[in-house]
Amino acid sequence: MTELVEPSEERRAAAAALDVLLAAGYRETRLPPWLDYDRVRDGLDRARVDSCKFVAPDGRVLLLLPDPTLGVLQSLGGTGGQALRVCYWADVFRVVDGRWTRGAQVGAELLGPVGLDVDLEVVDLALAAAAAAGCRQVRLVLNDAGLTEGLCGMLPPAEAARARRALEAGDFVEVREAARSRPEVAEALRYAGPAADVRSRLKTLPLPAAVEARLAHLEQVAAAAARRHPAAGVVIDAGMVREIGYYDGLVFQVIEAGTGRVLAAGGRYDALAQAADPACGGGVGFACDAAALAAAARAGGAGERGEAPWPAAGSR
Repeated sequence: MTELVEPSEERRAAAAALDVLLAAGYRETRLPPWLDYDRVRDGLDRARVDSCKFVAPDGRVLLLLPDPTLGVLQSLGGTGGQALRVCYWADVFRVVDGRWTRGAQVGAELLGPVGLDVDLEVVDLALAAAAAAGCRQVRLVLNDAGLTEGLCGMLPPAEAARARRALEAGDFVEVREAARSRPEVAEALRYAGPAADVRSRLKTLPLPAAVEARLAHLEQVAAAAARRHPAAGVVIDAGMVREIGYYDGLVFQVIEAGTGRVLAAGGRYDALAQAADPACGGGVGFACDAAALAAAARAGGAGERGEAPWPAAGSR
């Protein structure tokens, strides 16, 4: 939301990304410009985003659209037990450092089915949308919220809470300090590097069965994505925590190599989708930052200034 680009550049990038989603069979939906606070209160709490509130003439508390996923869930009402694929191009309003901010986002949501193929479909679309907008050199960063939570759960409660706060702040030095009783857990949470290395990094930890299942799924996603997109380096970051709080499975970012600019980001939010529609198996989606896409396209891709595309494999 902070990129400085010409409106025409932003429109071109957003339109190119949206065309990819439409060609894939996603139905464009017009999101409401505001949401009813009482209807989305639970989802907003899960999202952990600061919203721009105002009072309507009828006394209702409304929010300028703070998050596209919440807008999709409110406007669609339910899936009827069927797979539902929708896409959008919308302005999003959030409070950042005490000020209202607006940014255009293009994205997609797939509601209903779950599984490897579904997750890969959304990851593929995010990469294709970035490429269509003109972003040539990207990295795909993957994690699973259940893996990170499972690793934190192996720490004593006080250390786990401190480690979670450090991860949310991106303070990996503090992660090491927080997990002093189990440095091997700290090193696992600090891991970032090629997907092929994640298993060796975690081999000393006796993972609970549920966490092992999350890791196995993440490895499958990483391996398949690497085969499908050999030019996009696939990275697993076991400590990546999205600022949106409702993700409870796969999480990912498409970043510009060289700068680390986040072009697209998303993940799986099964609990939120089921809360909105008990007949829904789950939900997964992503959003592209239109201004970030335009800025990356203007630069002609990335990696032109010689920065490392991602931290060297290992712990941070």
